[in-house]
Amino acid sequence: MSYRKNGYIALLTAVILTAILTATAFAVGTSTFLARSDVLEHQQYLQAQHYARSCVYVALYALAKDYSYQPETAGAVVSLSPHTTCVIHSVHRGSTEVLIRTSAKIHRTRSTIEARATATSTAAVPILTSWKELYSI
Repeated sequence: MSYRKNGYIALLTAVILTAILTATAFAVGTSTFLARSDVLEHQQYLQAQHYARSCVYVALYALAKDYSYQPETAGAVVSLSPHTTCVIHSVHRGSTEVLIRTSAKIHRTRSTIEARATATSTAAVPILTSWKELYSI
């Protein structure tokens, strides 16, 4: 009788160890996948931020060419590459300060930048003084 009982214990031990190893492999695989997802999302955030800043420079260039530059009502869509665009939402001019609001979206990540520059109608090139990120999603 004890021979059969020992075989049962060995079989049960093998099943339990297999379940533990499978659960461990699943947990490690899931955490690795989620870590890769976080890294990818952070990289997309940085890309969106850089593209929004690129749109600020496009708006500054447009202001240098024509001080009365104003984007369309829905925002000027700027194509940075075949699959990448950013939007110049608004350009508000004061007496010496210009406020530019742009955004860019990479997959699910959006970055919106508000930049301030000093410029007058007689200045050849607007000078960027500051920028800040308004919100990211």
